[in-house]
Amino acid sequence: MGRPPAEVRSAAFRALAELPGVRRLGAIEGGEELLIQSGRHESRLVVDPETSQVIRTSYLPTATGGSMGTKRDLFIKLTTGWTDELPR
Repeated sequence: MGRPPAEVRSAAFRALAELPGVRRLGAIEGGEELLIQSGRHESRLVVDPETSQVIRTSYLPTATGGSMGTKRDLFIKLTTGWTDELPR
């Protein structure tokens, strides 16, 4: 799977920017940092504008329905890819 065309990436970023509680914080190593606020909860994402992938986050939902997060200014690094293995 290749990266989406520039027009698709651009449209996705514009749609994300229109959501309530989303604010662009600016360039950061590896991409653009976004702040997403929902009620008391705040999460930060770093998006690679070339691939449109979220490469770091401050908050993740867990498989059991909970969540885990980091302290301010820390991130969880995300890696994605294709696999032939089922989840355990």
